[in-house]
Amino acid sequence: MCQQRPSALRREERGHAALGEGGAASNAGAAAASKDPPRRKWSSGAEFTIACIGYAVGLGNFWRFPALCFNNGGGAFLVPYTLTLLLIGMPIFLLELGMGQKFQIGGAELWKRVHPSLGGLGVASITATAIVAVYYNVVVCWALWYFFRSFAWDGVLPWAESRGGALQFWEVDTLHCRPAQNLSSAAPETCAWGAGTTWPQEPGIARPGPLVWPLVGCFALGWVLV
Repeated sequence: MCQQRPSALRREERGHAALGEGGAASNAGAAAASKDPPRRKWSSGAEFTIACIGYAVGLGNFWRFPALCFNNGGGAFLVPYTLTLLLIGMPIFLLELGMGQKFQIGGAELWKRVHPSLGGLGVASITATAIVAVYYNVVVCWALWYFFRSFAWDGVLPWAESRGGALQFWEVDTLHCRPAQNLSSAAPETCAWGAGTTWPQEPGIARPGPLVWPLVGCFALGWVLV
């Protein structure tokens, strides 16, 4: 009995040490988890579905997609589009939703959780989103400008043929980059800068021309909305 007592004590001490290490590990895990701020949850499945629709459906679905179909074969364009949607688009979309549901963190940190060497993917995705947002909000700006100007008091749209058409409205009335007397059926496709306009003689990056303040306001509103 006297010989067995020290060995029993050593086993008990090792057991307490193991428990202490396990408790320390669990406390470290809890501390790491507590660093992440609490995330808001969806209140219902309908709210999540509407959010997904708002994320996936944009202005291009109503504006750009019909033009692409028309310029690339009409109904035949839907065949490669549907295949690409089913084989590439939907799997990536479901992967993104699944990873977001699991990790519930931003894109920059998500790929680091998957593997530290994949952290650049999160930075690249944020950079690509920022670049897309710049030109996408310009398109939204145009849509807002036409939307506001469509509320015509006399019932005639500003770009109606009776008022000179779309070219007259955009280049003369909006941008002021072409004198009204120079606008004809033989006019070039781009604005004719020069005498009688508010734009410089040689437009370029160094001389972009004056700000069109109504479009600046629509552009700012587009950034707020998007």
